[in-house]
Amino acid sequence: MALALCAARILSRVRNICLLGAVLALPACAETSFVSQMAKGVPIDLGPEVAALGNLAHPHRGGRYKVGLPYTIKGITYRPEVDYSYNKVGIASWYGPGFDGKLTANGEVYDQDLLTAAHKTLPMPSLARVTNLENGRSVVVRVNDRGPFAPGRIIDMSERGAKLLGFHKNGITKVRVQILAEESKILAAAAKGEPVPRYTGMQPHKLALLPAPPVPNRKPRLMMAPTVPEVQLATAVLRNEPPAIEIPRFGDSSNAGGLYIQLAAFQNPDNADRARRSVSHLGPAAVYRADVSGDTFYRLRLGPFVDPNDADRLLAQVVQAGYPGARITAD
Repeated sequence: MALALCAARILSRVRNICLLGAVLALPACAETSFVSQMAKGVPIDLGPEVAALGNLAHPHRGGRYKVGLPYTIKGITYRPEVDYSYNKVGIASWYGPGFDGKLTANGEVYDQDLLTAAHKTLPMPSLARVTNLENGRSVVVRVNDRGPFAPGRIIDMSERGAKLLGFHKNGITKVRVQILAEESKILAAAAKGEPVPRYTGMQPHKLALLPAPPVPNRKPRLMMAPTVPEVQLATAVLRNEPPAIEIPRFGDSSNAGGLYIQLAAFQNPDNADRARRSVSHLGPAAVYRADVSGDTFYRLRLGPFVDPNDADRLLAQVVQAGYPGARITAD
C-alpha cells in the first residue's frame, strides 16, 4: 500500500514536470515541426502571400535559403549575389538523367519533372521567368541549384522546363532570364522565417506556360538594356585555307539580336587587334570599344551567329584555343 502510494506520487510529479517542459518547449516544438514538415515535403500553410505563388513556393523535400560565397569551377570564379534586377539573354540547356533524386545546391531534392532550374549566381530559392526567344514560349521556374558550368550557358532547365519551352530535343536554345523580384523576395522571407511582404503582383494562373505568339517572318529584335555604343575597330580577313572545324552559319553584323562569342576584353587596343588576327581563321572576328564606369575596354568577339548550336560548337574550340573565359553573348 505504502509502495503503491509512493509510486503514484512519483508518477504525478513526473507528469507535472513533463507538462511544464512541454509548455516551455512549444516554440521549439513548432519550429522543429516546421523543419520536419519541410524536410518531408509536406505542404505548409505559409499564408496567402506565399500560397498565391502556387506549387513553386514550396520546396520539394527539404532545402533552405542560400546565396553562398564565391566559388571557382574550371578556373572561373562565380560570385553569387542577391540581384533583383537580373535580366539577361543567353543560352539555356537542360539537365535531368543522372541528377534526378539527388540534392540540389540548397538541399532540395531534384525532380526532373518539376519546373526548376540551376543558375550560377541567383539566390536559392528564387523565381525567374525564362522565355525561349526562338518560339516565344515562357515559363516560370524555381531556381534551386547551381550551374550550368559549360561555357556560354546562363541557365540549366529541368527536363520538364525544357519540354515546355520546346527545346528538349535540340538541347540548347536562346533565352531571356528575368528574376521575378517581388515573388523571389516572398520566397526568401518565408525560407528564412521572416515576415512575408504583401504580394500584389502576378496571379497564380500566370505561373503556367504562356501560349507562343505567332512566329514572325524575320528574326525577333531583342530589346536589350541601353548600353554604350560600340565602335568596330577592325574586321577579319578570312584565309582561303580549309577551316579546322565545321563552318558555322554567320549572320549579317548589321542585324541586331545576333549571338556573339566574346573571347576577352583588353585595355590596350593593339593587344586586342593582335588577338583578333590570331583567331580570325575561325570566322568573322572584330574588336569593339566599350566604356565601362569610366574605363575603356576593347572586346574581342566572333560572330554574329544565326544558330545557337553553331555558337555553342565554336565556343568549345575557342576555349581549347586558350580562352577559358569566353562566353556567348547577345548583342
